[in-house]
Amino acid sequence: MTTLGWAGTFPGIKSWIAILSLFLLPTISSAQTILFTEDFENTNLAAKGWYDNTSQTFSTAEHIPGSTRSLEFHWTVGGTQPTSGGSVRRAFTPTPTLYVSYWVKYSSNYAGSGRTYHPHEFYVLTNADPAYSGLAFNTLDLYIQQVFGSNGGVPQLEIQDGKMVDTTKIGVNLIGVTENRAVAGCNGAGNTGGATVNGVFGGSDCYSVGGGTYWISYMWNSPTGRFTPNTWQHVEVYAQLNSVVGGIGQTNGVLKYWLDGALIIDQSNVIFRTGANPNLAFNQFVIGPYIGDGSPVDQRFWIDNLTLATSSATGLAPPQNLRVQ
Repeated sequence: MTTLGWAGTFPGIKSWIAILSLFLLPTISSAQTILFTEDFENTNLAAKGWYDNTSQTFSTAEHIPGSTRSLEFHWTVGGTQPTSGGSVRRAFTPTPTLYVSYWVKYSSNYAGSGRTYHPHEFYVLTNADPAYSGLAFNTLDLYIQQVFGSNGGVPQLEIQDGKMVDTTKIGVNLIGVTENRAVAGCNGAGNTGGATVNGVFGGSDCYSVGGGTYWISYMWNSPTGRFTPNTWQHVEVYAQLNSVVGGIGQTNGVLKYWLDGALIIDQSNVIFRTGANPNLAFNQFVIGPYIGDGSPVDQRFWIDNLTLATSSATGLAPPQNLRVQ
């Protein structure tokens, strides 16, 4: 079995691309377990294991070569959610390692939120939270998204673990003191590498939403890679939860993000969990585009050929910086 690992800018010869891809793209390791694939050819998402809002919008005009349909998200001006409504979810076998692959295209006028902290796009939840868990306050939530800075769409990975915050010790560094603490902020910043890039905030954040509840996040931004509007691009993300040794969470988790085959976020000293959650595992994927204060323009984006697996692809390195128009 193979998985797509590149995209090409060769208008008019899409069938040639599809054939050539079978030979050039990296193969999936025999040790890799596919959790699920979704090509969006069949619009009955519920029949394939998706739940929550399965009444989504599909496009037959926009899709990658070899496909006939993609999932479409359309924001009207001022909309916080796309016209198709709220989140669609899919559960999978719990795993401490996760590989996500998909193709995405943004409309030529795409502006995101016009801010540097939205839209949220994709979320990965864990077995510590329920099937219909909210998406802003969790034991652990990994976000895959792009936000806009001074020179275009900045690929971003983000984690939040708001449920783990010790609200009696806001602003107190509890690292090395207790494992009953948050890792994304409020109780000490256990992660690094989240520098602000082109005006897009990176690093740790902690803020009160009232009622004694705090929302937190830690964000890693791509220093170089940028999305190109009106172009199909390939996104691959790999996450590996850190180990817990002797009841202590270690800073050895992994986060990687490839855009069109180029590794643009590469972190190997991540802490996702403390010793308070030694059995934490990824188990739910959520597609839930959201702009908190409303879309500034009428805009769309599309996704196609989604794959979730337990490990990244191996084999031939994909050609870099090639796209499908």
